[in-house]
Amino acid sequence: MNKNLIIEEEKSSKLLDIITTVITYIIVGLCLVVSIFSLTSKATGGTPQIGDNVILNVQTNSMTGIIDVGDIIFVKTVEFDENMEPSIPFVVDETIVSFKCDVDGDGYLDVVTHLYKGRDANRFVFQGTYKENETDVLAYQYVAAQNIIGVYEGTKLPGVGHAINFLQSSVGFFVCFILPIFLFVCYQGYRLICTIMEVKRENAIEAGKLTDEEREKERERIRQEILKELEEKNNK
Repeated sequence: MNKNLIIEEEKSSKLLDIITTVITYIIVGLCLVVSIFSLTSKATGGTPQIGDNVILNVQTNSMTGIIDVGDIIFVKTVEFDENMEPSIPFVVDETIVSFKCDVDGDGYLDVVTHLYKGRDANRFVFQGTYKENETDVLAYQYVAAQNIIGVYEGTKLPGVGHAINFLQSSVGFFVCFILPIFLFVCYQGYRLICTIMEVKRENAIEAGKLTDEEREKERERIRQEILKELEEKNNK
């Protein structure tokens, strides 16, 4: 086989191995991210948490300009004392807080992140900041302390939430996990078949060489026998 061709095949094989390794690490990384979100969400009742930081995926545009749909935000958890004072001070029109409340009136507590507006007796008052029109009147949320998750202090991953949403969808799961794994298995199967065929080819070559040697030995044995017989006849 041409030496240059062999070198090119080796380079192609190495490049393919590198690409396969990179894809494998990406899949493992994505699996890790989704697993963290799933496991921590179950452990904390629906809100992924690492240490004292809750990780939230912004789903609405009620705080657009500060945090946007698809942002991943990190919220510092707060505790309340006997006077219902938070461990992280709430400042009117400055502190952004994540909490649970029934926004749609469907009996389900949604996770919301809005601006702190003050207190009403034992409840904390919050309001979104985004107005599509100048005449929009945004609703207030009156939230009990036990439903407050924590304070957003400015740490976020812009747009990463869109990727998380896609990965958690059936299409995203198939495209990013099932399909790459299937292709990886097919590739490894192809390499295994090629390896087996190469081993068989080498074995066949070795077997052919051994047969030629045996034939040569057999021919030499026959030649020696003929020479011996001729010598005996000449001696007679």
